[in-house]
Amino acid sequence: MKVIAYDRMKPGVTYETIEPYLPEEVANVWRLWKAGIVRENYARADELGVVIVFEVESVEAAQRYTDDFPLTRAGFLEWFFIPVQVPLPILVLFNSKVDSNEPYDMQVGIVSQIADGARVVARVASVLEAARKAGYRVFFTRHMSLPKEVAGVTQLRTAMEWQRVDTVEKVRPQFLREAPGFPITPEVAPVPTETVIDKITMSAFEGTYLDIALRDCGINSFVIVGIALEVGIEPTVRHAMDLGYIPVLVTDACGYGNWEAAQRSLAALKFAGGSLQTYSAAVIEILGGTPQRAAAD
Repeated sequence: MKVIAYDRMKPGVTYETIEPYLPEEVANVWRLWKAGIVRENYARADELGVVIVFEVESVEAAQRYTDDFPLTRAGFLEWFFIPVQVPLPILVLFNSKVDSNEPYDMQVGIVSQIADGARVVARVASVLEAARKAGYRVFFTRHMSLPKEVAGVTQLRTAMEWQRVDTVEKVRPQFLREAPGFPITPEVAPVPTETVIDKITMSAFEGTYLDIALRDCGINSFVIVGIALEVGIEPTVRHAMDLGYIPVLVTDACGYGNWEAAQRSLAALKFAGGSLQTYSAAVIEILGGTPQRAAAD
């Protein structure tokens, strides 16, 4: 089985602290790579550290190798492990708003109205293409509005805030099933072997069958891409961690409506721990594709 391992430096550890150990650390990883134990090794872009893909029989076996790393023996870092026993699914989240007068997401009619919409769609499409070629499971989520006659207090208050109106009478449900903006944008349209989960909440797990489906497949970790980072993706990642999953957030394949709020979401998730943040090029390479398209602007 494959085990994804990533390290985190302990408080107070700097590059100057670990620099004398790096030659031995690199030599150790190289030795394990030649032995077929380490399959891939990435330097993290978000902070000091690495992500390593082991080919071993268990998490315990991977831990035995990391325990023997020079920096681990010196007490400078701790390790976290993600066992990948079945193909890692891709959760494509199309479910929230941008900072505007209307609720938007990556369904038809929204991409042009968010920051770098075309770039985000291209990154999502690149990850999706690699996942499909490698035979990975793909789950889409799609935001749905309820008719006002059956919508509750939370749904109506949220709609009033998004649409900048002061009464329920002025609310116009934007994502009814028959609405032009309801379908998923054609650039990343689902194929028959994928599923689309309609939802009325911010978390993709609340009130849907997603948790049951993932557990029934024996899945404990997933990659998440889509829109919007600060409204729907952060709640989904937090909910997933509470359910015992390890979400892998592909930051350059996530759109947002408010840059400051999106950065706060990333910082808060990083501080909380339990999830991973990475880039599309790294994910595509792990999935078995080539990162050129993802790296291109």
